[in-house]
Amino acid sequence: MDRYLLSCLLLVCMVLAYPSEIAAQRSRVCFAQSGDYTTATSIGFCSHAVYIALNPTSKAFVGILNPANDADDLLGGIRKFANLKKTYPYVDLYMGVLGSISAGNILWLNQQASRKTFIDLLITKMASYPEMSGNWYALFVAELNTALTAKNLKLITALPWDASASGDIYYSSTLSTLPFNVIKTHEEMYSAVATTTTRPISPLFSLAAPFNDETKTIEVVPLLPEEVLLLQEEVPLLQEVVQQLLVVAPLLLEEALLHQTQHRQLRHQPVHHQPRLPRQVQRSLHRLLPAILR
Repeated sequence: MDRYLLSCLLLVCMVLAYPSEIAAQRSRVCFAQSGDYTTATSIGFCSHAVYIALNPTSKAFVGILNPANDADDLLGGIRKFANLKKTYPYVDLYMGVLGSISAGNILWLNQQASRKTFIDLLITKMASYPEMSGNWYALFVAELNTALTAKNLKLITALPWDASASGDIYYSSTLSTLPFNVIKTHEEMYSAVATTTTRPISPLFSLAAPFNDETKTIEVVPLLPEEVLLLQEEVPLLQEVVQQLLVVAPLLLEEALLHQTQHRQLRHQPVHHQPRLPRQVQRSLHRLLPAILR
């Protein structure tokens, strides 16, 4: 009896865990500033959410891009964003520090004492938002990463699309040690024409039609015919397996509990109605389990 119960529960766990395993392999990094984000915006689709709200000042202090909206003593935009961790506990929240700023505001980067001042202030700022996972900045990324790691914070980078003009950033030895790095090929940051179109502005390789035409927007790439056939064939089988398990599992659990409370009487009595998986479902499981376990 216990053998069938354990087998059934194991299969339920395997079937239910499989979609989660697949989802865990995909990252959806969402960026937002106070101007294009509200507390009503759903971030449930994101695996990581970055709220770009801070910027370095000319004196190596930590400034706020939009104080009226984001300062805690005013509208509290940063605090509202951090509070979304309660609604979306599975989303990693990051604080974004603006890197596209005037050169006059980062002259202090060549001074070790000023870099330390900024990093210390930034960590103090982050400590007031424990819901956050980390933030990003460049050029002194190694020092910042070391300091953040010591405080159990994470560092990521949002890299500019033009690697040839930003080689010192791209060739930082720290990048490979970070949780992830985002290459911002999706923004038309330097377009002379205002546009809301999102498309790859500097692809890393030649794109097939229709993406080879820069006037085309990003479209959903259809599945290959063999992939469609595989989904059409396997998904119904998996759905049937789940439905059968949901029917059989309660019966097995009920009988196991009865067996536990009356084991002395039932020990020597045959079980007349032993719930078993239908043969078709058993065959489906034998077919699907190798793929699930891969």
